[in-house]
Amino acid sequence: MLIADEMGLGKSASAILAKEYLGLKCGLIVTPSNVVSTWKNYLSSNKNKEGNQVGYFKSGLEPNVLILENPEDIQKLDRPYDYILVSQEKLNDRYTDSLGKVDFDMLIVDEVHKLKNIEEGIRSENIIKLAEKIQGADKYLAMLSGTPVPNKIKDLAIILKLLYPKKYKDYGDKELVNRIIYGDIMDLREELFSRMQIKELATSIEMPPLFEEDIKIELSPEEKEVYQILLEEDELTATEKIITFRQFLMNPQLLGIEPGFEGSKVTKLKETLAEDIKAKDKIVVFVNSYIDGVIRGKNNIVEKIQKELPINVVIKSIHGEVRNNEERKKIEKDLKMSAEKMIVFVSGQTADVGVDFSGADEQIFYNEPWSKYEKRQQQGRSYREGLKGPLTVKTLMTSGTIEEGIRRYINAKERAIEKLLKGIDRTRAENILLEKDSRSRRNDIETNEELSRDYMNDWEKLMLHFGEGWEAGDEWFKSLPEEKKSSYAELYKRLGGLTYQGNNARVSASLITHMMNEKPKITPENMRILDIASGPEMLKRYAPKELNGRMYSLDINEKHFEETLDKRRTFKSSYLDLPVRGGSVDYYNISFAFHQTKPIKIYKKNYERLQVLAEMNRVLKIGGRGIISEVHNIEFANFEKFEKLIKNLGFKIIKEYSGEVDGEENYRAHFITLEKINEISEYNSDKIKFNDINKKKYIKELGDKFGKELLSGLEIKKMPKGKSRLKDQRRIIEGFRLKGREFKIVFNKEDKKLFIAEQQAIKDGENLKQKYKGIENIPLEEIKKIGFERKLETPGYYLLYKIIKNGGAVVIRGDRKRRK
Repeated sequence: MLIADEMGLGKSASAILAKEYLGLKCGLIVTPSNVVSTWKNYLSSNKNKEGNQVGYFKSGLEPNVLILENPEDIQKLDRPYDYILVSQEKLNDRYTDSLGKVDFDMLIVDEVHKLKNIEEGIRSENIIKLAEKIQGADKYLAMLSGTPVPNKIKDLAIILKLLYPKKYKDYGDKELVNRIIYGDIMDLREELFSRMQIKELATSIEMPPLFEEDIKIELSPEEKEVYQILLEEDELTATEKIITFRQFLMNPQLLGIEPGFEGSKVTKLKETLAEDIKAKDKIVVFVNSYIDGVIRGKNNIVEKIQKELPINVVIKSIHGEVRNNEERKKIEKDLKMSAEKMIVFVSGQTADVGVDFSGADEQIFYNEPWSKYEKRQQQGRSYREGLKGPLTVKTLMTSGTIEEGIRRYINAKERAIEKLLKGIDRTRAENILLEKDSRSRRNDIETNEELSRDYMNDWEKLMLHFGEGWEAGDEWFKSLPEEKKSSYAELYKRLGGLTYQGNNARVSASLITHMMNEKPKITPENMRILDIASGPEMLKRYAPKELNGRMYSLDINEKHFEETLDKRRTFKSSYLDLPVRGGSVDYYNISFAFHQTKPIKIYKKNYERLQVLAEMNRVLKIGGRGIISEVHNIEFANFEKFEKLIKNLGFKIIKEYSGEVDGEENYRAHFITLEKINEISEYNSDKIKFNDINKKKYIKELGDKFGKELLSGLEIKKMPKGKSRLKDQRRIIEGFRLKGREFKIVFNKEDKKLFIAEQQAIKDGENLKQKYKGIENIPLEEIKKIGFERKLETPGYYLLYKIIKNGGAVVIRGDRKRRK
């Protein structure tokens, strides 16, 4: 069976008691090495220095125990023992083969979840071999774990293998994981619960009160700038970004920021400890994952905190370099017995089984571990039997950062796992989450795609919005919750002028200007330009001033117009039903929106994409032009069929203004320019006043008339990942190429200022980098002279950056180097 009681409920005692009660001759105990000494004490009549019994046996009735500490001890296995004790770390083939020859009646596997992967782990493979001896009458297996599924579903696989050796003998990891996630939930529930005991501390033992609270921390404006720069740094991999974010939040000095820059989280911890130690006597602070530079090593936060606390407060640290077990035990004892006020900083990795911090009356999580199970285990080091009074547990959490992302992710995963263990139906999304998580080779989630919303830069987040709206259709956008509409608008606002979207608007405005110059009869005074799905009036913001007054911005998300440039020319509108008189528009622009229309489905009479083009035809004058632009990784699946279709819709393609627009590594996009050569029969007729219902009816008739073959020209596709990767998308392009022609961006006055400021910042930063032969060598005072903020040492290289008003940030990179 699996004994999965919470910590402090005597799992070890239960297993030993079972062995003794059943009158079994020999028990083999396999346990992590750091608790071998704890088990040694359990199997004795020992007392501690205070005279309290720690062994489970009376004096004179102690069992005969062999501890396998080295290869020489293997020779002793030919003698009889009541218990044989071996660490999990020694489960290599040599020890396993020797133990396999011993006739043991009971196998006790402590902390079974640590054995993990079946297919790649020698220890897990060997424990299965040993478990094969537990066959027939009077043979018993007890697995112990306070966290039966600590991190991944595949950690449960070995438990099933041990509980049902015959049934799952030939299952591999992947096959068994799929069965656990997608198999019959009642079968799984029966398999687990019929052989598993789970008891909770709070319902089993009368415990003092537990008070838990989150302490929310707002980043300073300066920190937000740095965090945004790191978000926007597209040279960093997802893993590097998350590592960098977490280090920055825990101690900005880890990124090489100038001395004296103190993070809001460090400040909040200092304030919390200074205040709480007045009323509390013993506080334990857990730090997870990043120890160097936080609780040990250069510029660590413990030294800063100690300087600002009263001299009567003792500070201790437990981490990997504190290897002396006696020293650690002394700290635990002092927490319980010492009259001094005391704060203990603990590395989460060292807070394993056998650790007792029940002398604490407050526990603080400086940052959370990678799973709720680990957090409970760490919390259980203080909230356990022996705790005399109430325990306060506080978790520091920086708002709007990766820490909130990690919290959301691990909560979602825990809910899915709890449902699985209890035999409750899960959603498809929950199953996918568990499956993806199990495929990851790492035990943490620093490479997990589910955190993408939190480590993506703003451009990627905007692309995520686009992705969510991929072929979603008009009704989906109309029904978007207010929160999502606001988020979408806020992203555009935050991105400023140094964006891919800004560059796209500059290209559209420049192409319109070039086309106007080819038609001298058209002047800005008698011209009308429509920007469809405009966002926050993007075309208007980056168009030359002479065009600005003749532009109308339409978007289904009214949140884009909360800070409008011109209320008289902004309208909430769908691209399926434009509030515009027919034949009144000279130029129609639709950017990054055509892919959001529903795909053509004849059997459902869904012709939304066709209606967008019909509306374009309706509002344009004869000879008027429409520009469709899509992001660099989206294009029409079959351009020849598209060209044939649009002829039937009254257009021709202006080929010299259609194709891939190339702004080199900073910008690329696909543009198609259409010219209206005739109208679509009744759809444009002034004799028939169409309402929305009549329009849809006519479009259905038109779609049925065109048929599947012709309508397939409206299919769009995504290009393969990585084929069209861009770099430095924030940088403003000065020109672009289209069909072999070179075009210059036609800047307006304000946009030109932004471009000049960006170019000057790039020049200043690069000159300084060359002068000092690398960013890492530039003195801080020289960085400040040219208006740059600071240098950041990321996992790959150094960054230098400057915030530009109403624009964004200019980033200068050092040479790409991998740090040891």
